[in-house]
Amino acid sequence: AEARDFSFDAAVSAIGKSYSDFCEKYPVLDEYTPTPKPISLSPLASLVGILGIYFPLTAEVGINTAQPQYSIPFSIAHELAHAKGIAREDEANFLAFAICADAPDPFVRYSGYLGAFEIVGGELYKINPSAYFDIASLLPERAISDLCAYSQFIGLADNSVSDALATLNDAHLKSATGTGSLSYTLALELIISYLIRR
Repeated sequence: AEARDFSFDAAVSAIGKSYSDFCEKYPVLDEYTPTPKPISLSPLASLVGILGIYFPLTAEVGINTAQPQYSIPFSIAHELAHAKGIAREDEANFLAFAICADAPDPFVRYSGYLGAFEIVGGELYKINPSAYFDIASLLPERAISDLCAYSQFIGLADNSVSDALATLNDAHLKSATGTGSLSYTLALELIISYLIRR
């Protein structure tokens, strides 16, 4: 994807179109797609490590617009997956990847593939940091720069607050999915299976 400005509204429109196309192919998802809105207190959301949030009582999607630009389409697609009834984090991450990967816009595809690299690469790093760095070194310079910006962004979170929220989120996920925060990493298998079958 070429380096260019990609507005929040353009990301919302592109992801909405991708979901519409996806729902035509796979009518199992709810056709209703709420319009995501920027979180007005995005800097505060950044301090607690929130990229996006779905409010089920009002069917609203809020996105932290202070996150690195490349990750916004993936975050929008992820939160919209929740709005369409996908509760598990691994499935929402996988659907976000699939929506972005099939989008006609190259920047949205870039967001999806780099989001998938974060998931798959993060798991590889836990097992074999050396292999992770060998593979990451093959990425284009822009992707490396974007991943560094994302790392710095995540590092802004106040650890005591974000740790408390992570514990709360883990308890919520355990009650909803039975897997807790592990639910975020199970997307690895789904993404790899999708890429193999493509």
